[in-house]
Amino acid sequence: MCGAGQSLSLVPGGHFLASALPRTMTQMNEKHFAEIEKTLLYISEARKRAEKTAKELRKAGAEPHLVTAIEVAERDLEALGRRLMQQTYFAVPKEQLELAPDDVETLTLS
Repeated sequence: MCGAGQSLSLVPGGHFLASALPRTMTQMNEKHFAEIEKTLLYISEARKRAEKTAKELRKAGAEPHLVTAIEVAERDLEALGRRLMQQTYFAVPKEQLELAPDDVETLTLS
């Protein structure tokens, strides 16, 4: 489901590109986030390549430490992509975490 101003884009493997995430135009510099989206795509492609390589190495009877190293790299790439997305698209600017004095309510007990 897309709202106004949103589009859904999938990279191979079924991962959503950042353009699928909700955002407001006034809070986002499109050029900056386009670059972040490219980086997320490259990380996703590298992760899929590592996954494919691990399968190929295992099938070819490669040394177990080689397969393990590629599998660890694949998991690290997945975590890296998730962390980058969380730190960019889902991060809340510090200013939004603080209440202005006018916004603070005083509670009194009766």
